[in-house]
Amino acid sequence: MFLTTLHKQRCLEQMQAAENKKASRVTTLTNATAKNIPENLRSQKDVIFAALEQDLKTLHDIKDVAKKAELKKTQLIPKWKTVIDDYRASGAKYPFEPLMRFVVWLLDAEQIAEAIDYADFAIEQQQPMPDAFKRTLDTFATVTIHEWAQRQFKAGHSAEPYLGEVIKRIESKQWIVNEPIVLGMLYKLVALYAANAGDLEAAEKAYLKCVEANPEKHGVKTALNAVQIKLGKQPSLQ
Repeated sequence: MFLTTLHKQRCLEQMQAAENKKASRVTTLTNATAKNIPENLRSQKDVIFAALEQDLKTLHDIKDVAKKAELKKTQLIPKWKTVIDDYRASGAKYPFEPLMRFVVWLLDAEQIAEAIDYADFAIEQQQPMPDAFKRTLDTFATVTIHEWAQRQFKAGHSAEPYLGEVIKRIESKQWIVNEPIVLGMLYKLVALYAANAGDLEAAEKAYLKCVEANPEKHGVKTALNAVQIKLGKQPSLQ
């Protein structure tokens, strides 16, 4: 009971820290002045945002999810990459919604390597997500890549190096992800991959991290105990 109370307190503290960080992102970037915007981007600002609004409307009008993904992959990502790279190379730091939309489109198009690269840049800049998104980019990217990795697992494919790259970023605090359910499902998938490959020690380690991240609703008791029994150990969960 005492450990559970401590975990709840730690989760609350982490969630508050994440909210503070999100608020800081908005405040810091909003305080950027016009002089920080490169001339080539400043002069095109109205055109850029009008084009983004039009592309978002086009996406909104498409009801078929597969068609949306195809449009992002074949047209929107190539179209916007130059704009995003110009912003990235300029050294500027101010709220730039096209960057955030671009990262989301990369994730939706399953261009995972590129998505992680641009997400790193956006997170380093403390860019806020568009208003419609309830999660920070750190957590949104983690959830989306987990869903992609889960599909790879079911298809019998590897999710590396990208699943491992996400774990590395979370554990180093480069990406701030504090939701117990998100962390738990991430480590559970790592454990499933390890167990499927016959690496029981790695599976046990990942299952234990899953329990640590979400001790009350981890859902891995049976799987963890089975792995520990195979390793000749006493099950840690009774």
